[in-house]
Amino acid sequence: MMARDMGKPPFEDEALPILKATAKAMQENPPFLVTELVGQTLERLLLANRKDAATSVEVRFRVVEMDERREAIKQLLGDMERNTVDLATESEMVKYFDDVLTLGEEAAMKKLAEAVRGKAAGP
Repeated sequence: MMARDMGKPPFEDEALPILKATAKAMQENPPFLVTELVGQTLERLLLANRKDAATSVEVRFRVVEMDERREAIKQLLGDMERNTVDLATESEMVKYFDDVLTLGEEAAMKKLAEAVRGKAAGP
């Protein structure tokens, strides 16, 4: 909601660089996926309000990139929900939450999935 409120035009010219930098920073190696998604939302609003939004190849390309990334996040979350969390042990989940804080949420999810799959494959 905050990103949507911040992204409502008209924008002060002085605010545009700050909003763009904020959106970019939220998407580059965020500790939590929700941070990245909020950054995407903010960037989408900024792109949609550009005067050349309907004709810009740059805008279309960036929107496609964000759509692909959002889909990858959805797939990762779905895999975690279906194939990982319920199969993880308590100690693996504790390690996961520690990894979220040190590695970031996405890396921690992938590491937990590998651990659970490795255990499922067995010797």
